[in-house]
Amino acid sequence: MFLKKVKNKKTGRIYLSMAESYREKGKKYPCSKTVESFGYLDELQKKYRDPIQALTAYVETKNRQREEESAEYLIKERKDTALLPNTAGRKNFGYIAILKYYYELGLDRLLINRQRGRNFKFNTSSIMKMLVISRILDPSSEKHAYEQRDTYFDFERKDAFSLQDVYRSLTFFAEIDSAIQLHIHNRISEKYGRNTNLVYYDMTNYFFEIDREEELRAKGASKEHRPDPMVQLGLAMDADGVPISYEMFPGNESEKLHLRPMIGELVRKQETGRVIAVADSAQNTGNNIYYLESGRCSYVFSQTIRGGSEEFKTYVTQEEGYVPYGREYKRKSRVFRREIEVDMLKEGGKTYKKKVFVDQRQIVFYSKKYADRSKAKREAVLKEAQWIASSPSSYPKAVSYGALRYIRNIEVDRKTGELKSAAKGKPYLDMEKFREDEKYDGYYVSVNSTGVLL
Repeated sequence: MFLKKVKNKKTGRIYLSMAESYREKGKKYPCSKTVESFGYLDELQKKYRDPIQALTAYVETKNRQREEESAEYLIKERKDTALLPNTAGRKNFGYIAILKYYYELGLDRLLINRQRGRNFKFNTSSIMKMLVISRILDPSSEKHAYEQRDTYFDFERKDAFSLQDVYRSLTFFAEIDSAIQLHIHNRISEKYGRNTNLVYYDMTNYFFEIDREEELRAKGASKEHRPDPMVQLGLAMDADGVPISYEMFPGNESEKLHLRPMIGELVRKQETGRVIAVADSAQNTGNNIYYLESGRCSYVFSQTIRGGSEEFKTYVTQEEGYVPYGREYKRKSRVFRREIEVDMLKEGGKTYKKKVFVDQRQIVFYSKKYADRSKAKREAVLKEAQWIASSPSSYPKAVSYGALRYIRNIEVDRKTGELKSAAKGKPYLDMEKFREDEKYDGYYVSVNSTGVLL
């Protein structure tokens, strides 16, 4: 297909369209048919800065899409190829379905273009293909993926690479990871369509069973309560669960600080619609709420009950307002004006605290099954607390998390992580704290935005 320009002899105006050539029997020259009409050049100049350039690029994109849709996957193997000793000679065919999307997303062209000017003697696209296939079909290390590459037909001798080449390419991939993410997002949006009116964002961490810390790998607040160094990962997904972008940051940084810049990048670069951040209570902070409310974003956060005000706890546990759904489930909600504290920026880069009021919808759920489950878990924690209180030195902090909240007169040795009795007395169980926590078993609260009032 090509951009066709037809000049009207009477008016002199030029009409633009996308046309396709074809041959007709009996005619000496090829004919053309219109695939899509664009309009007159003088009118299109009101819409485009350079209509010829813009529409030429559009036609090239359509040609590329057509080529990808009609492309063939050829698998070649010599008939006289001898099997290696002690091998079954089996090959994997299923990976071809993965390569279909790999090529449709244009990752091969992106990597080849980005590789230009680099002193690489290997094909980074071939290495990326191998890693992608391995991650989907047989998740393992880079070394294992390299050792299993011969089970796929796609890796020819002209694209041969060594294990060291695989390791070298990882640095290159890390350098252009933002460009790769943006490219994949644009290609998915263009080819398959994306629903980014609703964006999910969550964070997790990965620990390393070594003691040495580095710039990215650092000790922090692990979700598994482990003392090992870790790396944190924030991931954004669209409404269909397809990843949009991700961010990695050191394990000793608070995840609360990364929601705002991540959402900002989504809105600026990925051109999303209204973003609704859905996250657990870790992101339910005054700064995050104010940022989301002040922009074109909304939020749905979980809300801790035990850390709330006395008025909030009373509202949750009072029977008034609950609507039953069956015998074991009930729910109620209200719009409540909540005071939050926000860090505001002054001239010179310094910050100060400001109190802001926000209207939130608080939705409270109660489930009998959830209450029974929480009660069983709490009783197990109480038994563990009894054992620890009787012999603190026999238990390290790493395996005592959760039980420590119900023990008084106990200290943690910062160097060894061991528990020990405090100087002020013998450890004992705090049953008052236990009974207070027990009152909220079965309840769950989420809050969502309605507006900011300064």
